[in-house]
Amino acid sequence: MSEIRTRYHDNNPILVGIGNPWRRDDGLGPSFVQEIQRRSIWKGEFRVVPGEMLMILDILESFCRSKEKIVFIDAYACTVNEGVPSKNAVTSYPIVLDRWQNLKSHQIWNTSMSTHGWGLAEALNMAETLGQIPEKIFILAIPGYDFNYGEGLSCPALKQLEIATEEFVKFLEKVKLDA
Repeated sequence: MSEIRTRYHDNNPILVGIGNPWRRDDGLGPSFVQEIQRRSIWKGEFRVVPGEMLMILDILESFCRSKEKIVFIDAYACTVNEGVPSKNAVTSYPIVLDRWQNLKSHQIWNTSMSTHGWGLAEALNMAETLGQIPEKIFILAIPGYDFNYGEGLSCPALKQLEIATEEFVKFLEKVKLDA
């Protein structure tokens, strides 16, 4: 999959899919962006990044100046039993969609959201320390189960992608990001 880039425009929200599609479920962020593009339900801009903190910081710094709105989509690791999410995974690892400020104490920050060591959570904390946080940042965290090398999402991750997409459609109906 090639990197999806658009030029940043004032007052346009941006959807940023984070992840590496060659690490199975780590590709949930890019897969989500592709699905939203296919459905044509996002009026803003798109970007896919591999998940390194410096690239995320660059996006945050660019948008801090213009006070634009950002939605980050990233996978986070949870457990799986023989390819099926465990009961614990279903109850303890839900799809999360909220403002970043509301998620600072959420359990996903205690769970790795990056296979790179430093990822979205660390970039947001660093940007806040540097005073480079845009007004509206939303996070869509999707449970992933298989982060081994390989192409394609696992069956449980595909189901989570479907659920996340439907939740995002509901979210867009409630929250006006272009206001």
